[in-house]
Amino acid sequence: MTQETESMANGLNWRTLVIMVLVVFAVVTYLHLQGFSSWELMRAGEEDPMRWNNSANMVGGEYILGTHDAYRWAAGGLGEGSGANEPPSQFLAGLSAVTGMSVGALAFWLPPLAAGVAAMVIALWAWALGGREAAMAAGILGGLAPGFFFRTRLGYFDTDMVTLLGPLLMSLVIAWWLKPMLHANLFEALGIGKKPGQEGAGKGERTQGESGLWGQEGASSVAVMVTAGFAARYLGTWHIHVVTFLMLTCILTLGLVLVLARPGMRGHCLWGLAAFGAAAMLGWLGLALGALITVFKGLPGQRLPKGVTSMWPALAAVLLVLLFMGGSQSLFSRTQHFMDAYSKPTAQIDRIQEAEMESAPLYPGVGQSIIEAQNIEVGEMLFKLHPWVWVGAVGVLGFVGLLLYRNSLVLIFPLLVLALLAWKYGTRTSMFGGAGVALGLCVPYCLAYPVPGPGKDTLGAWLAWAGLVAGAGALSLVPYDPAWYVAGCWVFGVLAFFPISRLLDRGAAVFAISLQALAGLMGLVLGLALLLILVKRADADTWLSALFAMIFGALLPMFWFANRRLAGTFRQSAMVFGLLTVILGLLLIPHWRIAGSLRPTPVLEKYHGLMLKELGRVGDQDAMVWTWWDWGYATNYYAGLRSFADGAKHDGEVVFPLGLALSTDSPLQARQIIEYSAQHGYEPWTQWTDMSGLELKELVDGMAVQDMGYAALETQYVVVSLENVKLSAWIIYFGLWDVSSGESSHPDLFRLLPDQTELDVEAGQLYYQSQDMTVPLTSMDLVTAQGEFLHEEYPENESGLHLLAVAQTGDFWLMGHSVYNSMLVRLLLCDPEDPEISENFVLALDLFPFVRVWQVAESP
Repeated sequence: MTQETESMANGLNWRTLVIMVLVVFAVVTYLHLQGFSSWELMRAGEEDPMRWNNSANMVGGEYILGTHDAYRWAAGGLGEGSGANEPPSQFLAGLSAVTGMSVGALAFWLPPLAAGVAAMVIALWAWALGGREAAMAAGILGGLAPGFFFRTRLGYFDTDMVTLLGPLLMSLVIAWWLKPMLHANLFEALGIGKKPGQEGAGKGERTQGESGLWGQEGASSVAVMVTAGFAARYLGTWHIHVVTFLMLTCILTLGLVLVLARPGMRGHCLWGLAAFGAAAMLGWLGLALGALITVFKGLPGQRLPKGVTSMWPALAAVLLVLLFMGGSQSLFSRTQHFMDAYSKPTAQIDRIQEAEMESAPLYPGVGQSIIEAQNIEVGEMLFKLHPWVWVGAVGVLGFVGLLLYRNSLVLIFPLLVLALLAWKYGTRTSMFGGAGVALGLCVPYCLAYPVPGPGKDTLGAWLAWAGLVAGAGALSLVPYDPAWYVAGCWVFGVLAFFPISRLLDRGAAVFAISLQALAGLMGLVLGLALLLILVKRADADTWLSALFAMIFGALLPMFWFANRRLAGTFRQSAMVFGLLTVILGLLLIPHWRIAGSLRPTPVLEKYHGLMLKELGRVGDQDAMVWTWWDWGYATNYYAGLRSFADGAKHDGEVVFPLGLALSTDSPLQARQIIEYSAQHGYEPWTQWTDMSGLELKELVDGMAVQDMGYAALETQYVVVSLENVKLSAWIIYFGLWDVSSGESSHPDLFRLLPDQTELDVEAGQLYYQSQDMTVPLTSMDLVTAQGEFLHEEYPENESGLHLLAVAQTGDFWLMGHSVYNSMLVRLLLCDPEDPEISENFVLALDLFPFVRVWQVAESP
């Protein structure tokens, strides 16, 4: 049966694929858009106070963006800030010119659309692996994996959209191009499991080479790889780690070709890989080399020198391309750079300073303070793959099993590994695992030797799988323990994933199948026992998860029946597709809840954005703005002014002077560290390279007690906002950092729930109900709902704790002396006429108590 005949017989042709990927795009995009407003309020034209559709989340007619980095590209689209002329900024600017929408509006609405496109690529991956019936389910589940979903919500315009899409797309093109020319797996390449003289797949089995988009020989085939390489080159300009993955993909593809290429195809595959790598990594010269290879492949064989068409010249070309793109050394250095960035050291040491002097200043490590880089527990890591953690674990195991059948899946294996390392390198890396888990969950059930399956029509084949999911579902009712969970999955699943009977003689296979049946029976017994034991300890969501585990197990015999008894027929495709659609519907239950419950995450308050716009209107256009680095890009966008620090400039040597200016209790020191930095090109650390840490500490300490006569050439603005208080634990930590010892400490800072507090203004006491404790206050600053400001001091109380409460925003902060006396709080609350303040700072714009803009006073 030909490829097209079989495809039509099964009812799954290219038109079916188009419909599937469009459904995937629609569902994934729709759920991403649920965070905007409820359907009922949208129909009524009303605002939703719990979602984005709320005027409180708007500045200047645009919705506030959801991540700090989004403002880098939005500002860059306007030609402002460090993101100007970068590909994401150019993309926004070009799209804005075409559509007439502002770059801010585009940055708000585009991420859900990008998520839908990435989901379509996952669906195409499923189709390419032979899981045609699984394309829709895999695409939707992969596009909605929480780790990826949280990074592609409304307002989250960032390179994350491309750091997953790029690797998935480039590896898909390579895998699909190679399909007709590679064996599906190593077993097939070695002839394991086939009778002598048997070729191709067994009855009903789909091979990885059953279909291909392009011909196996000739210039047109190589031209596809050149075009793909040129596209990959553009995607690589969005983020350095896309380039890292590109290099790794070329190396893994080389291994696949050398090991799995069908007879006579190795040379052609290698020439195509050489053309792809050259076009992707070697600039315009590489593109020219790719074109040259294309022309070369188009020449008639008799016009080529003897031996040129063999494997060895092509292998040499690939190795030369890898050598010029940096090879393993460059890949290692890029990987090491990533690991260093996300290992979150407490202190960083400049390598030059470290080489020149052992007592060099020690600057703080910033990675530890970045939310997306924070380490997560194994349970949360699995949650980022699917809201029901056992599903994530089963998907990981399914990926491993599928990899045994479809070795080309190794091209995206690094993405899954990166996601599983989120416990070490931070929650952001978890976004890369959804694709692999979705494929591992869905595709195996579409293959003629489905996972599980020892290759025999036995009860043990599906009983082991049923035991795996039942045991895992029951274990999900236990308070999470990684050892229990992982051990349970492996005990009930490993044997079921491996096609044992195809590799062993009959006697050994019978024994192995018996072990599989026993493992499955153990899983079912344990699952039922735990369900009975824990019936009173589980909440509704956990019960739903465990119940689906049982349903999932019950459906497995139906997959087994479809693939064994109905192989190669339309009924097989229809039954498998129907079963996967049922599973998809059940697995989407927690996704619907998440999509509807997530709250907006504007990166700054409306008042903050309005004040920045006003500063851009009335302020000095050559001025430098001193604000915490999280709002550096927003300052570029709203005010059109430079910021001392931002998301691309926030290393330890940057946040130390910035944090000091905001953390010190000395207005004189704050003014002088700003002036000193301005005098030295806003890179004061260049003057500290020859100092020891102790000398630098003495220098900055002296700024608090003596006027050094520094002067800034440009106007200097300092922006303080109520939002600074939320980050003050880290701002104070960095600002009071000891550059000689490399140490600091976090200040006392506690956020309270207003409805849990009772205040005795006369006695200066706060009673906190949830902790059943009374705290004596040293001072109290209250802003009422009517905007009245009340300040009280209680010197008789020695607790050292101060209360800052703003009724309009619901902010109730209990803080220690170091926070309360810092510039970030003093400049927010103080009387502008206070002599100590007015000698160093002049109030330029005031929106008390939300945000204030101060101008550094001229030195006397």
